This record gives sequence, C-alpha cells and structure tokens, in this order.
Amino acid sequence: MKSKQILSLSLAACLTIGSLAGAGEAQAKAKAKKPVLSKTKMTAYIGKTKTLKVKKNGTKKIVKTKWTLSGKKVAKLSKKKKTSVTIKGLKKGSATVKAKVWYQKKGAKKKKKVTLKCKVSVTKYVSPEAKKKANVLNATTKYQPLAKLAAQHGFKLGTVVNYTNVTTNDNYKNLVKYHFNSLTAGNEFKAYSLLDQAKSAKSKDGMPVMNYDKADTIISFAKENGIQMRGHVLVWHAYMCDWFFREGYDTGKKYVSKAVMQKRLQYYIKEVITHFEKKYPGVIYCWDVVNEAVADQNVGNDNRNLRKDNQFYKILGSDYVEQSFLYAKNTVDELGADIKLYYNDYNSFYKSKCEEIVNLVKSINSYAKDAKGNTRKLCDGVGMQGYIGGYGTQNGCMNEQNISDIKKSIETYAALGCEVQVTEMAVRNYMGTAAMKKKHAAFYKKLFQMFVDVNEISAKCTGKSDEEIKKLEESRPLKAVSIWGWQDDPSLDESSYGYSMNGPYCGLFTELYAVKDSFKNVYEVLANKRI
Repeated sequence: MKSKQILSLSLAACLTIGSLAGAGEAQAKAKAKKPVLSKTKMTAYIGKTKTLKVKKNGTKKIVKTKWTLSGKKVAKLSKKKKTSVTIKGLKKGSATVKAKVWYQKKGAKKKKKVTLKCKVSVTKYVSPEAKKKANVLNATTKYQPLAKLAAQHGFKLGTVVNYTNVTTNDNYKNLVKYHFNSLTAGNEFKAYSLLDQAKSAKSKDGMPVMNYDKADTIISFAKENGIQMRGHVLVWHAYMCDWFFREGYDTGKKYVSKAVMQKRLQYYIKEVITHFEKKYPGVIYCWDVVNEAVADQNVGNDNRNLRKDNQFYKILGSDYVEQSFLYAKNTVDELGADIKLYYNDYNSFYKSKCEEIVNLVKSINSYAKDAKGNTRKLCDGVGMQGYIGGYGTQNGCMNEQNISDIKKSIETYAALGCEVQVTEMAVRNYMGTAAMKKKHAAFYKKLFQMFVDVNEISAKCTGKSDEEIKKLEESRPLKAVSIWGWQDDPSLDESSYGYSMNGPYCGLFTELYAVKDSFKNVYEVLANKRI
C-alpha cells in the first residue's frame, strides 16, 4: 500500500513539475517575442528601390518606428512608415539601415523598444537577360565544347530541344549548339505531334497524313549548325491519338482491323523516316523505333512483359514491337541510310526490367529472316532513359548504387551485340542548398567517370595497328549520353510534371545559364584524354 502511495505522489510531482516547466517555456516564448525586419541583409541596385518591412512577429502592434541610415552616399531612405521604408541605391558600396521600433505586446499597455539592423549592399543592376547573355558567353569562350571532349571517349553528348527554344531563345540556342552534338526533339517528332487528323480523314488512299512544320524547323536548326539528331519516337502508346486506330480517323467510329492497322503503321513509319532522310540526309543518325513498351508490373507469362493496355497491342497483337522494327529496318535498308534503330525505355538499369528488355531485344532480333534464310538484326541498340533518383522526392537521389547499376546494364545490353545510349538523362535534385549542390556535383563526376571507364580501351591499344585501334574504338558500347535535365529551374511548381521528372536543381547550368560545379566536374572528367 505504501509503495502505491509513494508511486502516486511521485507521478503527481512529475506532472506538477512538467506543467510548471511547460508554463515556464510558454512564458519565455511570449517574453521573447518582439518585432523583426523582413530582411537582415539585402542587395539594392543603383537607381532602383526596394522595400524593407517591420514584422509584428506575434506582438500586439507596432506603435512607431524611427529609421536611420549609415552610408548616406551609398543609399537613401524615403517613404518612412512605422512598418516599412523604401531604400534607393545611389552608388556601389555598403550601408546599414537601423530601425528603432516601439511596440506593444499582447495583453500589455506599456510600450517597449527594440533596435533592428539590416545590412545593405548596393551594386549596379544587371537584368536577368543580360546575366544570361554574359553567362552563355563565359560558358562558350572559357571552356572547350563538352561534346568535343566526350568524343575523345567514344560517345556523343546530347540534349533536348523544342520548337519554342529554337525559334525564340538565342541564349539557349547558343549554349546548345556549342556544347552538344546530338539533339532530341522533346515532342515534335512523336506521332501525336505529326499526325493531322483532318487531312488524314480526307486522304484518298486511306493512309495517314503528317504535318512536319515544327519538326522541320527543329531539324533545320540542327542541320544549319552541323548537329545530328536522335529521331524520337516512331511508336509510343502514351498520349497516342485514339483516332489513328479508328475507321476514317474518326473517334466516333469503330476500331480498324489488324490488316488495316498494319498498313497504316507500316505507311506511317516509312513516310516519317523517308521524309527526314530525303529532306535532311544524314542528320538523323538513329531512331527510337518503339518507346516504353515494357510494363512496370508483371502482366503475364510473356518474358518480355509487354504492356497490354494500348491499341497497338490490342489491334496488332503481341508482336507489334517486332513488326514496328521490321517496318523501320525495311525502310532504312531501302534508303541505304546510315541510321541505327533503337528500343528506348525508362528504369532500364534496374535488374528486373533490364532482363525483360534483354528478352525483348532477343525477340526483335530473331523475328525476321532475309531471302537466304538468315536472321535479320532489326534492333541496333538500347536507349536507357537516365532519370536518376527519386521521382518528385529527394529520397533516393544521388545514390551511388545507381551508377553501378547503369554500368552493369550498359555491359548487359552490349553483350547482346547492341549499341547503348543513355537517353533523357536527369540527375535529379530537389534541394538548392549548398550541401546538396556539392553532393550533386560529386555524383555527376562519378557518373561521368563511369561513362568514360565503360568505354576505356587504352590498355588494349598497346602494340596495335591503326586499323586495329579503329576497330576497338568502334567496339565501345556507349555511343551517346543525352542530358535532358541540363539546366536548373527553381520556378517549377512542386505539382508539375517537370518538377517530378527532373527536379529543379538537376542541371549543369543554373537557370541563368551560369556553369555550376556539376558542369566543372563533368568537364574535368571528359578533358582527361587517355589515348
């Protein structure tokens, strides 16, 4: 009984002490509350104004404020109010704004006073556009082209462009054409961008009609600047026009038969490849024939694990990928064009999907035979989409295991006799802190060191003839790296697709085109020529 009484008293004492401690903390917090300035450091520009504010910060009200300034030749104050002041920059230098603030706390009648300070640095105003121009000039005069350095290691260095970029953004164009030698159109080469529903519905032969205006503008830019392009993409289920699969190209009518769909697809693939090759010969050096056909979850006993929830699969059948490659290969052979044909997919460096893509490539390359009965190689390469890190979250970003996985996958696909390209790459980073930027730069360095190492042939070149060395160079598995997330964009909304896909701090360059440490690290790795 006594032990229970002692325990009860102990608990009561603890609760009382806890309550007193909690009350004490609350009183301390209430006592500590006082007004603050909106900024304690700020940059002002010569001839321009900025506003500095006093915030109540939980107090009852601001009674009055006396504003003063040290460094009156550098800046001046105007529109002095009890809760704000306007600062105008006069000349380059530093000044300090002081605010003597009288205020009342909640529940108190007596006024209190606090002195607050803000350090002001005054400098010349440079517009964002001028900064961009200066940064592009720096990136294109103080550094060699990244693509030229990458070529030493046997791979192209590419990026993504769109119609707006190449028609309106000179800074973007100047940076792209200097540092990259492979371009991919973000959307303009895709079927849903090229197909013209109204004209297709009126076509006399029943075959689809394409509008190449925007795509031609992009490829013209590439040709004018001596840059080659990846054709992306001929067949992709996502966002595909439903009317393409229907009678009369009319969404109100029923789906066409397999035979009709085969004719349409064969015609479409042949027309698109032929259009670009004849009008811009040699500019497109490879085509992604099919994109993202392998499912994320297991959908059956097919070791290729193809997606079944799309009209290509439903109408053409389980071999629609192989059919597409056959149509593309026949076209390339008829044209006599030097165009490689790729299968492209995301998560392709993860073990399970890598195995499924291997099975798909094997199926494609055993699908057709020539007149002599020999198996035709229809798929020349695998495009490994390089979205690296957590989707929309910092968790999982810059995980060095990914570098090992990518290397192993490159070697796995190469063992099939395929070329490999890392496509659509973004080294995701969602945090703009100094620590994360440093980590991002270090990760980029290790990633590109792996790209260089996987193509390394110097040890094999000792005592070899020029012809033998050339063959070794041609045998390098990695043919291109295409960086889609090459520029930061902190303005991205967290709910946006671009935010999740790339991350706002994924780039080699800032949003104003200034080179980052990530760029410098990649540059350092690529500049180290081994042979």
